[in-house]
Order: sequence, then C-alpha cells, then structure tokens
Amino acid sequence: MPRASPCTCTSWATGVCVWPSTRSRPRAANGPGPRHHIAHLSMVDAVDAARFGPLGVTANIQGLWAAPDPFLATVVGDERMRHGYPFRTMVDGGADLAMGSDWPVSPPDPWLAIHVAVNRWAPAPPGAPADVPPGGVAGVPPAGAPATLDAEHQALTLAEALGAYTAGSTSLVLGRAGRVRVGERADLAVASTDPFALPAEALVSVRTTVTVVRGEVVFAADAAS
Repeated sequence: MPRASPCTCTSWATGVCVWPSTRSRPRAANGPGPRHHIAHLSMVDAVDAARFGPLGVTANIQGLWAAPDPFLATVVGDERMRHGYPFRTMVDGGADLAMGSDWPVSPPDPWLAIHVAVNRWAPAPPGAPADVPPGGVAGVPPAGAPATLDAEHQALTLAEALGAYTAGSTSLVLGRAGRVRVGERADLAVASTDPFALPAEALVSVRTTVTVVRGEVVFAADAAS
C-alpha cells in the first residue's frame, strides 16, 4: 500500500509525562517532514527539553509565563515551579522556537512576552505599586531587583526572543520564514524604538506602532488611541 502523506502533529502540554509518545512516534512514522510542535511547555524535564532539536520539533512557547508564579508554586511546589519553561535548554539543544501569547488567556502584547523571556521576571501590572529609582524602569517590584525564574540558566537573548516571535512563528504557520523583500507577503511590525538599544529591563516599554499584514495596515497606534 502507498504510504499516507506526512502530517503535522500539534500538542498542548504543561506537564512532564507527555513527551515520549507525542513526538517520538510521529517523527519515526513521518520521517523528516512537516514541523511537529508542542505548545506551552511549562514543566519539561531537562533531558526532554534537549530533544526538540534532534527530533525536529518546534517549541511553541509563551514567553510571558516564564516568570516566578506563586500560584503555580502552590500547585506543583516551589522547586518544580523554578525549573519551569527551560527555554535556554531547548535552544542549546538545537530547537526551533515559535512564540505566541495564548490570547485571550494572556495579554497579546508581544513586547511584554519578549521582556519576560529575556529577563525571566514579569513587570508589575498597571496600577500596582512600583518604585522607580533614578534611571530605573516602571514596573519593577518595590523590593528592588526582582526574583527571576532561573534567568542565569534559562533566559533567552533579545535576538532569540524576537526571532521566535517573528521568523519562528512564520516558519511554523506558513512553512518558511518571513523576509523583507520584493515579492514577499509584506507582513511587518514597526516598533516604537530600537529594542537593541535598550537595557534588557526596559524592553517592556517598547510598543508596536504599526502592524501590516499582506501589505495592508491592520493596526496603527495613533488610530487606536
């Protein structure tokens, strides 16, 4: 019998017990082909986190969640919470990253998620008390330097986080990375400032001013205000 066409397998996973069957078996059946991917990836064992690259599985991550979470600690324990979202382990293992917000569960702001993926702490929500020292950034908790979710070992660089939100997501959804050149789709986003010129803790201050989809402006900050 002729072999069926390869398929793309998509899973949502927050725990540690789903990996062996969800991706090893489809990859063995399909061979090198469509990009399988797993979304969320909250609690992933370090050994499994390093397997995304060799198996050709995209890690579809939500960067906004990679911060200390007192509520999650009450559910899974403080130690397991602090080993969550092992993004650096995935990248060092050769994984392709795609990033999204999981809206409406989480705010859709990509810069907020990029900030957390790079810093591994979440800014205080609007209206919450926050001390802003001279030259500091609004949103930093009053206690000073915020606790991180193992930033030393698991933080992404800005280039990696931005790449996951752009080329990584495009590659996963459309099958190839987006390009800024004549003849391409013209899917573009314009930032309010150069994020690479900012200190990492100020990334949360960046805003998207214009969004273009297939050459059509679908969002403009001036029009939305």
